[in-house]
Amino acid sequence: MRRLIRRGLATAIAGAAIGAASLTLAHARHPQLTFEFDRDPPLVSGFYPVERAGDETFAWTRGRASLTIPGLDRRLAWACAIRLRGARPDGIPQPAVVIAIDGVVVQRHAATPDYSDITITVPARRGRAGLDVSLTVDPPFVPSASDRRQLGVQVDRLSCEPLGAARPPVGALMHASIASGALAAALAVSRAGMWATVLSALLIAVWQSAALVTGGAAYSAYTSVAAWLAAATAIVLVVTVRLTEWRLGAPLPTSARFAAGFSAAVTYVKLAALLHPSKAIIDAVFHGHRLDWVLDGRLYFTQPLPDGVAFPYAIGLYLFAAPWSLLTDNHAALLRVVVTVAETLSGVLLYVLIARAWGDRLAAALAVVLFHLVPLPYAVIGNANQTNAFGQSAALVTIVSAAMWPLGRTHYGQLAALTLLALLAFLSHVSTVSLLAGILAAMAALYWWKGGASLRIPAASILIATTIAALLSVVLYYGHFGDAYRTLARVRSDQAAAESAAPAPRPAAPVHVRAVRSLVITASDIGLPILGLAAIGLMRLRAARRLDRMTLTLGAFAVAYVVFAAFGTVVPVSPRYERYAAEFVGRVDLATYPAAVIVAALGGAWLLRGHVAARVTAVALFAVAAAAATRAWYSWIT
Repeated sequence: MRRLIRRGLATAIAGAAIGAASLTLAHARHPQLTFEFDRDPPLVSGFYPVERAGDETFAWTRGRASLTIPGLDRRLAWACAIRLRGARPDGIPQPAVVIAIDGVVVQRHAATPDYSDITITVPARRGRAGLDVSLTVDPPFVPSASDRRQLGVQVDRLSCEPLGAARPPVGALMHASIASGALAAALAVSRAGMWATVLSALLIAVWQSAALVTGGAAYSAYTSVAAWLAAATAIVLVVTVRLTEWRLGAPLPTSARFAAGFSAAVTYVKLAALLHPSKAIIDAVFHGHRLDWVLDGRLYFTQPLPDGVAFPYAIGLYLFAAPWSLLTDNHAALLRVVVTVAETLSGVLLYVLIARAWGDRLAAALAVVLFHLVPLPYAVIGNANQTNAFGQSAALVTIVSAAMWPLGRTHYGQLAALTLLALLAFLSHVSTVSLLAGILAAMAALYWWKGGASLRIPAASILIATTIAALLSVVLYYGHFGDAYRTLARVRSDQAAAESAAPAPRPAAPVHVRAVRSLVITASDIGLPILGLAAIGLMRLRAARRLDRMTLTLGAFAVAYVVFAAFGTVVPVSPRYERYAAEFVGRVDLATYPAAVIVAALGGAWLLRGHVAARVTAVALFAVAAAAATRAWYSWIT
């Protein structure tokens, strides 16, 4: 124990040093602060919410607005620029803008109808950290009787850049050190392996630094949020590993500890971006309000769609998150945490599934890594499509449970648990109902057909659980929306009448064109490096001639992909609905990509066990996949 504590302390110190050094280097490469006002930025006050006019985004100031940057290095001068315009209606004179630095007026500017750039040199002030730039607009104006806002000027961009080598703020350095040190210590105490700990600490520090130097985050309260988040993640990792080992009565394999540590590190990195001040809200607040509705007892609500259609909005995510709402009033952030943690847990289960089914711990660990390198989930979660993401996680947990549990003749508890898991998934997103049901039905059919007598009882159990869960989802929820379903029928008849009276529309694309388009979407969603590894894995799987439960589960994924993707490809749609057809292919990819990850992990493990050229190929493919995932992650905050 003493040795483990010493190792943890030494690793914490090393991790803290790596975190501080990484932030210092990142700040030296990217010291400038730029706010484009395409989202509500931190560090500013006196601005109304961001508005959009066509492709242009801006924010109106009030009569007085300011940019306050605590901890800014004032040992050297800074050059700040403001892009603004008066934007007054005809007949109203353009205002004057008075700019002050730390309360001292330094410039007066006459605003114009078009954008103009104002450059200000902020002088060095040794012994003082921080900067306050204020704009006073005289006179502001009131747009109309219905809009009584006091509007100053429209601001398109704010930026400040040091005229020399600036240091990052002390608070950011301290919190970055705490975060990276805590996670490094947790990895060491969890015995994730020396190389895994060192590599993870480096990657955490790099990704963390990239987040901190983006959008002024290093100068905001976000740094303390990141530190607390890392500390909480570290504690959960250590407790989870220790409890699991206590429950098993034996130490976990190194590969399992690596999978747990890697999952914890990626969870921190993802949450650090989702809670970043530059992360666009998109639909996160919408989901927060829906959670408020559920907490208030409003359980049945619809989502309005174009043409007067109303559709049931699944509430599984909100029901699952409701007990956790006792911990915080920030329900938008809570749902982001719940969705991300659920995704991580479903990914960890891939390790358990592969290790038990094939005994290949290297492939099991690689599957966890590849699970987090698939680009598609980053787009889904980044766009705050939280119900779909959570539904996919619940569906994957259901499928893994169906593939691992014996589900024998007397395993009634497992049957009940599988039913409840499927019910949660069905209630989490409308698309999950058909996609998960299709995968489970294919599993049951393949188990019965190809699995022999030993898998016929599990096949029947899976089919029973799926059927009961589907019926319960209708009785408890989806059956309460008769009026919504009638709107769909009415719109179809109105659309048919309109199309019969309208000129002939442009014909739909040929089937082969739509098929190629679907395959291109799938390749983009999953990533070519992972598909390349999956192709190798398929060859290895075919050579092994396995027909076990795991292989049949992969076959069920494949059947579901082919059936649903073919349906989305073959069924013709008018050009105006082609976008929705592409979205449907994306949902199919989201439901089935775990199979590609599992097979790719098998291919990656085979390469890593091969000769030097094979190992180099595997490392190169993993590196390209990691780069693509990093770009997808970084797009959340840029």
